[in-house]
Amino acid sequence: LPKIELEPFSGDPIKFHSFMNAFKVNVENVCQDPDARLAHLIASTRGIARDAISGCHIVGGEAGYKKAMATLKESFGEDQAIISSIVNELLSEKSVHSAEEVMKFSHKLNNARAILVELEAEDEIDSQILLQCIVQCLPQSIQNKWRDKQLASKRKNKIYLDFEELVKFVKQIYDFIFLRNISSCRYTQNIYFLFFLFIIE
Repeated sequence: LPKIELEPFSGDPIKFHSFMNAFKVNVENVCQDPDARLAHLIASTRGIARDAISGCHIVGGEAGYKKAMATLKESFGEDQAIISSIVNELLSEKSVHSAEEVMKFSHKLNNARAILVELEAEDEIDSQILLQCIVQCLPQSIQNKWRDKQLASKRKNKIYLDFEELVKFVKQIYDFIFLRNISSCRYTQNIYFLFFLFIIE
């Protein structure tokens, strides 16, 4: 298999698990020398992540490598830090105005849910106030559609929709737009018309 280039880890808790999994597959599992592992680990970090473990080479050996791995876990890989980063990223999402932005937002929600499922922490983001804040990046008409779905679920099932349902809802918008094979130049021109079609479908 061709060698996979590791994406450097800069300390973003959201990317912690994907980085560690990639590092273990591409470095730890094929390199037995702890000093070489440590050198690769330091070389694969940037910014505050590198600052956190740069001194571990002084310890060296297995102890230095284990200390570096533990430091990264404690600094950037704790569950609550990851959950907080996910929430903050979703709440800071800019307004969606194009089909490409719909796609990116849908992917971001899917990735966030995948991490939360792995951490068994989906309920951390199921607050109705939090979900309403997340959908505020969508056009008002789509927000209204989501609100109507929430109220319908409450009336029928006595419960509000959760984050998983929000992920599916945005994916439906994504599918509705992209499965119609609209050219990139028409994406921006017709995006609000497509939102309108999605609402009345």
